[in-house]
Amino acid sequence: MYVDREKARARGQKNNRTFVLIFGWLFAVVGVTLMGIGVWVARDSVDFKKRSVTTQAVIVAMQGKTKDNLGTPVVHYVVDGKVLQGRLTTATSDMRPGVQISVRYDRNNPQDVRYTGSDGLVVIVLLFMGLVFGGMGTLVIVMKKRHSNKIDRLIAGGYYVQADVTNIELDEETYARGRHPIILSCRYVDPQGRVYLFRSGSVWYDSHEVAPGRKVRVYMDRTNPASYYVDVDSVIG
Repeated sequence: MYVDREKARARGQKNNRTFVLIFGWLFAVVGVTLMGIGVWVARDSVDFKKRSVTTQAVIVAMQGKTKDNLGTPVVHYVVDGKVLQGRLTTATSDMRPGVQISVRYDRNNPQDVRYTGSDGLVVIVLLFMGLVFGGMGTLVIVMKKRHSNKIDRLIAGGYYVQADVTNIELDEETYARGRHPIILSCRYVDPQGRVYLFRSGSVWYDSHEVAPGRKVRVYMDRTNPASYYVDVDSVIG
């Protein structure tokens, strides 16, 4: 089967960029954004508490409540002898009409009423999710950069061997643009009879694009054979 090597390489590079963009930069940006929101919520909560007063409120309705939605609490509370009605932005599972809860209202704007009991939990969740997404994205970016630097170093060294491809498998743990990358396993026997087994990184080609019967170039560190790079591009087409 004829394979257009340049088109295959271009598609592989595009899929690799997409993977890094989604699972690297996008995750990192989402992580930083979530942590930023968490910090903003924490600061806003502290500022609000400084200018607010605690009072008791009675829940009169849980608007929009369904089996899967806690709803929006509507409360009545008293300020300077006047009964006010407000909507809270936070609901908990134990809220229901008739229940009395503690709320805080702004001294300068009594209509601004909030339930601050869960602010700490919200901040913790946002910061935790930010760390998870940011950490995953940063790890992908750093690992890709380190891998790229290693490849450049090995290619610059100029020492390589020609190995036989022994197996091609899908990397089912990695996915982008509707595809899984492939991983090549290969074998090389040196003139002294020593056997070396190599395994490529995940590369964005289809298995049928690897030319059968051809040898794949493997760049190696002369002083450390465990440091190598399987040049899958050399066996495409």
